[in-house]
Amino acid sequence: LGLSLVRLERVEMRQKMGPVQHQVGLDLADGTPVFDVKPYLPYAEAPQAIGGFAAEAPERLEVVAGTPDFEPLPPRTQRVIRDALSLDPRPPAGRSEPDRIYGVGLCGREVKFTVSDGVCRIVSVCQAADSGLSEVNRRLKA
Repeated sequence: LGLSLVRLERVEMRQKMGPVQHQVGLDLADGTPVFDVKPYLPYAEAPQAIGGFAAEAPERLEVVAGTPDFEPLPPRTQRVIRDALSLDPRPPAGRSEPDRIYGVGLCGREVKFTVSDGVCRIVSVCQAADSGLSEVNRRLKA
């Protein structure tokens, strides 16, 4: 499998095949199947580039860790949790409930949080029961 950044020239609707993409800049031979196509996001790759799908980065929430069980986590785990929560993982249907406590599994932990006024507050972080971390921690202590 290869990875190429290409330009979508046009999409043509064909009777038997359905939609056919015409792409420019692929570094492969004609007829080679393309398995997956994703939009190019300039904000994530190169801000000076031009893209047509999502020109701007998504808005992020401020994340506040207001619980003592967050501080002992490794720095990388803290970063991953903060980054994921800043993108607001709540389901769209429940976003109008400011006091609701949500939960998400991240880095082998169950993270509980609330969101109000653009701020995500971490309520608790505990090891997820089915994460496999219990066994890893037991072996490390042995």
